[in-house]
Amino acid sequence: AFGVLPPEGTLKGQFLAMSWLTSTFAEVPPDASDEVVERYTRAYLLFLFATVLFPDKSGDGISLLYLPLLLDLNDLGRYSWGTAVLATLYRNLCRSSQLKSRQISGPLILLQLWSWERIAIGRPIIGTPKSQAGHEHEQGVHPLGSQHVFRVDPLG
Repeated sequence: AFGVLPPEGTLKGQFLAMSWLTSTFAEVPPDASDEVVERYTRAYLLFLFATVLFPDKSGDGISLLYLPLLLDLNDLGRYSWGTAVLATLYRNLCRSSQLKSRQISGPLILLQLWSWERIAIGRPIIGTPKSQAGHEHEQGVHPLGSQHVFRVDPLG
């Protein structure tokens, strides 16, 4: 999948050391072939899955559970990733609500964004940005767009 075998000690069961993945695939070479670009894309997507979409409490480990789904990049659009991420969030919220649970994991950024949209407590206060000169922006032209509602819409 990556075109290179991880060194000994970077694989523990189904977990790959994130430090190895990020250092090995940090920057795509300028003269990379399409195959090499696909390998770097797989590495980036696996990193994204492990840190944003399906994070867990494994620390430096990235679960290789999703690697088979990344083998054919053309198939990625066939999967319902939003459903999988939401199911992961729900499962982790259920686990964390258990009496003896002391930690929580999962795509908690989704929970934060949901709460910003529905609960006023803890919502960031959004002010109108000022220009470099220190003056307010011209009337009628809001830098956040015409759909922005002052002190209501979160920027998440």
